[in-house]
Amino acid sequence: MNVKLYSLVSLVLIYSSSSFSASILFESLKNPQSLRSVASTFVRGFATRSEDKGRFARATFDTSFKHMLQDPEVQLSFLRTFTDREDIVQVTPYPSSIPILRNKEKGQRHMDFACRIRSGDIFIAEVQVRREDHWDTRALYYAAGVYSQQLGEGDPWFMLQNVIGINILDHDSGTLTKPGDFEKHYMMMDQLHPDQSWPYIQIRQFELPRIRFDLLPEGPKKNWLKLFRESTKMDDVPKDFDPIIQRALSYLDRKRWGGELVSAYESEELDLSKYTTVLKEERDEGIAEGKRDIALKMLKRNRPMDEIIEDTGLSLKELNQLKER
Repeated sequence: MNVKLYSLVSLVLIYSSSSFSASILFESLKNPQSLRSVASTFVRGFATRSEDKGRFARATFDTSFKHMLQDPEVQLSFLRTFTDREDIVQVTPYPSSIPILRNKEKGQRHMDFACRIRSGDIFIAEVQVRREDHWDTRALYYAAGVYSQQLGEGDPWFMLQNVIGINILDHDSGTLTKPGDFEKHYMMMDQLHPDQSWPYIQIRQFELPRIRFDLLPEGPKKNWLKLFRESTKMDDVPKDFDPIIQRALSYLDRKRWGGELVSAYESEELDLSKYTTVLKEERDEGIAEGKRDIALKMLKRNRPMDEIIEDTGLSLKELNQLKER
């Protein structure tokens, strides 16, 4: 395997679980074509984007997402699109803190957006840029927390309403394998009778880096997904966007923002930049470790030194040092 592939796969290491060692990754991806395929998927979800200094803000930052969803009509379009529910005609605010009631000194966790519709169903929404090892459990925690806090003392059980979580993820979880597959819909199901399911708590996830727009039909969903993934690449509002989605994008126009909004957004940019710097340092160390592990295995198999040098990029001096271990 040519050493150039190590630089290609470096971004994969960034998004891999911290417990997933570089040596395991390199050992499992001996096929160069497989390595290129995996790496290219993760590259599309890399945490920093050179185009983030354009006209429109990154839609998957908390600051811009919350600002955009302050508009009631934008809320309706967003919810209808990402839940496939055309019956949503009116929304009312819902507490976005978990737990809803708690001693302030103990703190709370806050969701990006929460609302209730006329039927009683509750919707919560989260955007997430950075890949987290425990994102799924966090999403379930939020949804289950909202579900469990609906009733007050003495309230009847029939007052419980469904809770639907929407996750817009600006990273690849690494759990989907089919090309162009980017959407998940979680709901409890009877394993013995698959036709039986509980709709009470649902989570819908959309992994932006995995989207292939050439496979999507024209319509609001494609427009919304383009907004979330490509807002920073846009110089102007696309004319083919639905009018409400055009309005949603206009809220991301940083030229129209006040100082407080700009400050909050730049704080998120700085936080992401620091995070990426730390990951790069860990990535570089992981790559070096992976090369050494592969070289050791090749030495044990008595492979020619020039072959090991070509495949790992290590110098003759470094290989001699490994042999002396």
